[in-house]
This record gives sequence, C-alpha cells and structure tokens, in this order.
Amino acid sequence: MAEFHSSHHLSTPKAPTSSAVQASFSNIGLVNEARWWDKHFSLGSSKKYFSSSSVGVLTPHSTIVSNVVFDPSTNLPGESSNSQKNHFAVASGPRVLLYGQGASISIQRSFVKNSGSSSVSSIQADRQISSQQGPAYCLSYRNDGRLLLIGGAEGSFRVCDTGTRAILKSFTIPKLKSNNVRAVAWLGLRKVASAGDDGAIRIWDFGSDKPLLTLSKHGDSVRTMLFNERNNTLISGSYDHSIRLWDLSENADKDYIRELAVLDHGAPVEALITLPGPVGLVASAGGRYIKVWDVSTGKVLYKVSSHSKTITSLCIVGDAGPNSNNSSKNKQYRLLSGGLDGFIKVYDLNPLKCIHTSKVGSPVTSIAVSLDNMRLVVGHSDGKFSVRQRKYERIKKKKATPMGGTLKHAMRSSLVDNPTAQDFATEPQQKKRRKLHNFDKSLKSFRYVEALDQALDTKRPESVAAVLEALIARGGLTRALSNRDELELEPIVSFTLRYIARPNYTEMLIFVCNELCDIYGPVANQSSLLSDQFQKLRIVVENQIRVQREIMELQGMLELVHSVATLHS
Repeated sequence: MAEFHSSHHLSTPKAPTSSAVQASFSNIGLVNEARWWDKHFSLGSSKKYFSSSSVGVLTPHSTIVSNVVFDPSTNLPGESSNSQKNHFAVASGPRVLLYGQGASISIQRSFVKNSGSSSVSSIQADRQISSQQGPAYCLSYRNDGRLLLIGGAEGSFRVCDTGTRAILKSFTIPKLKSNNVRAVAWLGLRKVASAGDDGAIRIWDFGSDKPLLTLSKHGDSVRTMLFNERNNTLISGSYDHSIRLWDLSENADKDYIRELAVLDHGAPVEALITLPGPVGLVASAGGRYIKVWDVSTGKVLYKVSSHSKTITSLCIVGDAGPNSNNSSKNKQYRLLSGGLDGFIKVYDLNPLKCIHTSKVGSPVTSIAVSLDNMRLVVGHSDGKFSVRQRKYERIKKKKATPMGGTLKHAMRSSLVDNPTAQDFATEPQQKKRRKLHNFDKSLKSFRYVEALDQALDTKRPESVAAVLEALIARGGLTRALSNRDELELEPIVSFTLRYIARPNYTEMLIFVCNELCDIYGPVANQSSLLSDQFQKLRIVVENQIRVQREIMELQGMLELVHSVATLHS
C-alpha cells in the first residue's frame, strides 16, 4: 500500500543534491568559457565566422592551406617589449606566403578596413616564396626567425632566407615511388630533419648533400615531428598508427639502437604537440581521438574523442579562459584542435576534457598561435585562412590618494575646482586640423616602404618628391627601396625616368638613381623588365650629360665672343 503524504509535504522544495550543485557550477563555467572565446577570438557557437576581431583571407591560388607556422623569435632590437612581431607563414599550393615581414602591415590594416565583415578578401602577402617543384606541404621556422624550412613534392625541401627570399640550401631525397616531404624540423642552427611518404626520417647538415643519419622504422608516411633540445630526442608520428621516440646523440656507435620507445595511437597520427607542465607530456591527434602521453613511461594519461571527423592539427594557447590573469606564474593554458568537420574544440588540460566548441566553416587543415598568444590563424581546405586578433581589456588605474601629512593631502579639497553660480564657462575655439595624407601617416609611423608606395599611387610628382626628400633626410631611402621585386620597382624607376630631366627634381633623383644601382645593379640581369628599365635610365642619363656638355660648349663660345667684343670696344 502506498504511503500517504500531505499536500504541504508535496509542495515543499527539496534541497539540491551535491551532484546537482556540481552540475550547475559546471554549466556556469562552460558558459563563461564560451563567452571568453567568443569575445577574444571570435570563436563563438553562432554561425558568424568573422567579427570585429577576425579577418578572412583568400590565398592567391585558392588551394588547400597545408600548413601555418608563426615566427618563434623574440623582438628585434629597438622594438617594444610589450608587442611581439606576430609574423607567420602560410603554405598554400606552390607558394609560401609571408605575412608581417618587413615594414608592411597588410593584415593589421585589414582589421581596420574589414572589421566585422563576413566576406573573405584577397590580401596581398608581404612576401612570397616559390616552392619551385609542386606544392609546399610543411614549414618550420628556425628559432631566430631568419630561416624557413619548406618541404614539398618530389622529395625536395629548401632552406630560405625570410628577408631576401633567397634559397640558401636545397636538399634532395633519392627518387622513390612516393617521396613527398610531409614534415620538417630544426635540430639547432645547422641541422635539420625531414620525413615524408617513404616512412624514413633523415638528419641533414648544411655542409653536406647526403643525410648524416636515416631512421627507417616507420611503415607508412611520417606526418609530424617534435624535437626536444634538452635531451636531444626526436618524436615522430606516422600513418602506421605509431609514435616513436628517437635518440639523436652524436657520439653513439653505428650499432646503437636509437629507437627508445614505440607508442600506439590507434589511428593515423596527424599532429603532435608538447604540453606545458611536467616534462615528458605529449599530445597526439589522429582519427577522431586526442591522447595525452607520458613519454617517459609510455602510458596514456587521457583520451578524448569530440570530433566527428579526422583531427588535423593542435596548438596551445597560453593565458586563456575566463580565469586567466596574464600572470607568468599562474598561466592558464588551453589546447585547441581543428578537424575536417569544420569545428575547433577547446580543451582543459587538467583533466583533458572538451569545454567549448566553435564552428568555423570549411574543414580545418592547420591551426597556429603567435608567441604572445595574441593572434590565432586557422587554415582551411578551400584555400582560405582566418586571422583572429585577441583583445586585451585595459585595466583603469585608480588615482593614488596623497600621503597623510603632506601638502597635497592638506590641499586635496582645494585642488578640485567646483563651479559656482557666479562662474562663466568658456570654451576655446578649436582650430580645424589639416587632414593628413596616408603617406604622411606612414612617415610618422616610420613605415617607409608603405609611405613611398602610397605617394606613388597618388600620381602627383609633388607628393612623391616630398616623400623622397623626407626619406633622404631621415636616412630611410635605402630601407624604402630594398627588398622589392620587379613589379614593385617599376613605378619608382618610371617616375625617375620621367622627371629626372626636370631641374627641380634632378639633384634628388640622381641620388635615388645611385641608390637603385647600388641595391639592384648586381641582380638587374636576372629580370628582363628590370634590365629594360635600367637600360632606359642609362639612355636618359647619357642624353642629359650630352646636352649639358653642349650647353657648356655654347656657354664657352658666348663668353669668348663677349670678351673679344669688349676688347674692340
């Protein structure tokens, strides 16, 4: 027989259980996490892929974005310590696009112009490097940011200078059935590692054209590598489902077994990343799973499956989340993963669990974050990538109260001007400021290359001459003319050809001609367009010299006639 309860007992609310309270707090934490990522990186749960802090960029060839890497170097001398360079490279098709190099800030300008726009625009890269043979698959910056490794098809990879785009060294792997280079890594300043579809890992030195060491234990394509400089070890992940730890000691014997450990991920491995915290923690991504390993023991600490399709990339974002305080002692880290399902997942590291999900459109192929955790770049399979800029909230500082016993403390009430009924408020007339041109703003910001290009775009010789005179006075002409290709040089040489014969521009443009000859004279024959321009410039200068000689001869004859006439008179 059922037990009878009074209506008062039925209407009395029951006290919440401990599990219900924990679930409530957990839901609040997830909501705060979602708000933080939506506010700072535009990674919300809505369908708005781009907002005020993100910009979509279309690559020139509209081919898959294979890899995105940030420059790991710190600031250059003379740069502010509060802001990193945020330079990054994008591998897409046969080109490697460099953004942020030199004085150009095309990405930063697009944040202002295309703020909040949902459309994807084509922003010209600051520099481009050709892979020469097929598409570029993988990239790796050296620690100083000056050299870039580019791995591509046909078993070749190159070492390029990021400033001059010059190819310093080319390595070629012996021709095999399939030998595309899928992963590259720096092993210090002069040694590099390469791996690809043949399953072999090769160690190279700049001074040799043959590999110093070949590690051939993998049975399928090697897609990712991590180098640990502390203990000189290398971790590799392959499509044969294995993760292998290698000892790269130089003094080892030929018979020394360099393979230290083999870990089974259970699916083709796409990405590896070192986790902050205890030494030896590595996260691997492959298939729909992410696993956290203790490499020293070979045990799996955590395993998470939150994507519906293959996970392609991983990255760590520091000082992230609603409880981040921008403190170097207690930094809060988050792990980000991107997959072919078009989602980016955010994970808490302790323990590893998915705490936020964001839809970013087409399948994600690569994710990278800058050194200062201020800029996130997401590459897609349709030839687009998005740049997401983080926003820091400025903390307003309270005015300090004067110390007791001081004059300021005694006079603190009189320092405040309280208006009375007898006071008359007057406002001074503000003079209208003259609106500066774009090249004037660039000169004030020391962006010399951009200032010269903007002056040439105006098609006004007075503006171009004014900018050139300012660059000569500041000693920035060499910087403004350097690191240009033939298309960027053509407007400058054309302006010089057109106006060098005018007396008011002659002296200044002669100085510009000398600079152009010093910078591009040794390489002028490498470009037909540049060679033709220099040849025309030479003809114009020779004509002007001939005219000046004829004028001097005529002036001498006139002076002789004048002197003879003076003697006879």
